[in-house]
Amino acid sequence: MFSEELSLSSRRLTLVLEVLDRQYPEQHTDLIPSLFTILDSLIAVETDTRTSLTYAKQMVLSCLISMVKGLKVPIDRWRLIPGNRLS
Repeated sequence: MFSEELSLSSRRLTLVLEVLDRQYPEQHTDLIPSLFTILDSLIAVETDTRTSLTYAKQMVLSCLISMVKGLKVPIDRWRLIPGNRLS
């Protein structure tokens, strides 16, 4: 019963993450804290159940990478921050 629930939850989460990954995740940076919480939960479930949730973790990380790239400060704005220099 538990493994069926885990499998269903994992599939649902994966579907949501796949949609997010295709829908310009860099525009949804407000989800970063939630994605870290989800990643933490996935790691805990993997450890507790000895179940592989690698694909779900990869999807979370893929979304996070895209979001962080969307947060990068453009080089022209970076130069305007006092004390910053380009090498």
